[in-house]
Amino acid sequence: YRHGIPPPATDQTVEERFFITLRSLSKQSKRSIVLMGDSNSNQVNFGAGSGKVGESFPGKRVKASTVAKINPHLCTGHSNIFLMCGTNDLRCDNVRSESDVHHVVSQLREKT
Repeated sequence: YRHGIPPPATDQTVEERFFITLRSLSKQSKRSIVLMGDSNSNQVNFGAGSGKVGESFPGKRVKASTVAKINPHLCTGHSNIFLMCGTNDLRCDNVRSESDVHHVVSQLREKT
């Protein structure tokens, strides 16, 4: 499995790339998962059989290509929530300064 972000324009220099991964799991809750994510999560499948998360973890995947598209109401009824998005917010053409990264993190905090 490969995923990539295109290189910046030839007149730009990029020294750093950011990837934010946040997760929260509760062992006290029944096992059910909602995975909200961008294209990095589209290969995750739920159900029984080879290549699936498994019967013991029922759940669903919800597409959220950016932090702004996360809908907290879709997490209702699930005990475990995985957020796997933010990479699209942090592409080279979207980040011009460190404050842009702080803005994405602030947006994510406001989703609770």
